[in-house]
Amino acid sequence: TLVGNNHQRRTLPMLIDTSASITVLTTAQADALQLTAIKTKTRNIKTFQGTFAARIATLPAIELGPLSIPNLEVAIIADGKFTEYGLLGMNLLKRYLFVLDDERNELTLIPDPH
Repeated sequence: TLVGNNHQRRTLPMLIDTSASITVLTTAQADALQLTAIKTKTRNIKTFQGTFAARIATLPAIELGPLSIPNLEVAIIADGKFTEYGLLGMNLLKRYLFVLDDERNELTLIPDPH
């Protein structure tokens, strides 16, 4: 569940991408959370499909099960340029020890003691 400005909440499917350095949202997802209404900076994001200009914003929170991760930096990429889903990138995943279970289609996050 993504928590946007003014406490908008959207439960959205997201892909786990361990090669993505930053969490990515589409413009439509960012608009629904009112992230595009705030000042954003621009950064070029390199992907396997090429380089894209992305606006960088701060997502007030993302909730994964019982975990709530505040103030997560996200890249906003234009709809149709990259993926229809958001990507959970390493700027979120590196905060945890994580286990991906393909058979169960499950992600387990364990707080990293370091």
